[in-house]
Amino acid sequence: MTAHSSRDWASRLVFGLAVFAVVNLVAVIVAYALYPGYLEHGEAASSATAFRLLRGFPAYYPFDAAERISNVYGPWTYLWQTWAMVLFGASLTTSKIAGLLGSILVVVGAWALGRRHGRLGEALAVALAAGFILFHLGFPITIRPDSLLSALVTVAVLAAARAEARSDMAWAETLVIGIAGGIAVNVKIHAGLYMAPAALLHLSGNWRRLFPMAASGALALAAPFLSPLFPLSDYLSWFGPMSGKENSWNGFRVLWMKFAFYLGTPLLVWGLAGFSALRGRQRLYLATYVGCGLLVLFPATKVGGSHHYYLPLLPVLIDLSLRALAVAGERLIVRRALAIVAVLLLFMAAQTERRFFKTLEWKDAREVSAEIDSVIRANPGVPIQMGVGGPRTEEKFYLYSWRNLLVFAGGPYTLDTAIVMEMTKLGVAMPAETIRRMAACETRLWLIPHGEAPFSLIGYYNQTIYNDAFRQAFADHHRLDSSGTYFDLWRCTE
Repeated sequence: MTAHSSRDWASRLVFGLAVFAVVNLVAVIVAYALYPGYLEHGEAASSATAFRLLRGFPAYYPFDAAERISNVYGPWTYLWQTWAMVLFGASLTTSKIAGLLGSILVVVGAWALGRRHGRLGEALAVALAAGFILFHLGFPITIRPDSLLSALVTVAVLAAARAEARSDMAWAETLVIGIAGGIAVNVKIHAGLYMAPAALLHLSGNWRRLFPMAASGALALAAPFLSPLFPLSDYLSWFGPMSGKENSWNGFRVLWMKFAFYLGTPLLVWGLAGFSALRGRQRLYLATYVGCGLLVLFPATKVGGSHHYYLPLLPVLIDLSLRALAVAGERLIVRRALAIVAVLLLFMAAQTERRFFKTLEWKDAREVSAEIDSVIRANPGVPIQMGVGGPRTEEKFYLYSWRNLLVFAGGPYTLDTAIVMEMTKLGVAMPAETIRRMAACETRLWLIPHGEAPFSLIGYYNQTIYNDAFRQAFADHHRLDSSGTYFDLWRCTE
């Protein structure tokens, strides 16, 4: 970096922002790793499924099966989570490690991208990576596919950048991009939108790379389905009903600010650097990014989608911004624009981070975990599951976020209210076998939020989730056994 740039206020500001953002992100990661609970109830479902894989249970069940626990996340979502449980055992903390590591890998990968552009590039890349992750809290650190997808795109962008100056087959980079893309599409079916910019940048250097890239990607995509733990037909059976979820422009009101940052930042800095400086491959790179950013609106605005659908585009945004910085050279306008973007980003991220720490109820979380543990210890070997009460989700539904602790202790996992909620929304009836199992008391004990009527919950779609036949089967064969601070224990009467 020249003496001129070292005296520029934007450069000094960027270095300070990078340090600030990383320190904040580390604080968030450490806090969430130690927190004895989760931010949202879906994390428990994902980690329970991952744990059950290690016990030989499949991840997916037929659409009409009695088990109502299948989700549309692909196999690599769960495989990515299992390694920490294998190494350290299953617990609240270990279940979070893979998700937290994904965000760390994105920041490290961003730093590696920035190294091509000097110290200022490193600082900008780190500030943007950490800032955007904080801006999306808590999705990037929770047990969801978002951080894994972002890490995979980061790997692909790094590989494409490394081989950019070459016109040979670049076998290592080609295979890495293909494998990363195959895993990503295996995680979420629309992940090709995230991988397309890096893949096309790489392929435009030599289109003969297409076959080995596609072949390695197909292998990575298909390999998990060779295991009986991931029955392909059962996995695919859920896509039809789930694709019927409608798009809502009310959802755009939630994500428009992130959408503006993702679409606007590269266009702004390239506009300031000069679009005329874009050459063939970089023009394709930017155009593909913009096109994919627009297309991501479709899944992001479906019911259940949100702004986190844009997070995997972050590595491409950073790379495009750094390329504009390089084209600008000694002209200060681009670095100043990026410094201002980083300031705005971290200002809004600070509000998100404040809400994040406010959400962590440490005392309640410890007490809930302890109460569940006491029930497990008092009933060794007895099948226990967690149900829901009702009628409103805003009351005690948050307790459902601890249902995986019973699974970690060896309990059954056959019914997940979040999945039943989606099925009820789509008009799918509760299977008769599910009701029969409830009447037969295959699960002997049920934890229900204290003081609430079992399984009377009205879901997010303003529908009663469990039908009358199911609730009657429960009422006919269970009685209230005991009560704690947070849960009532209902025991089978058979």
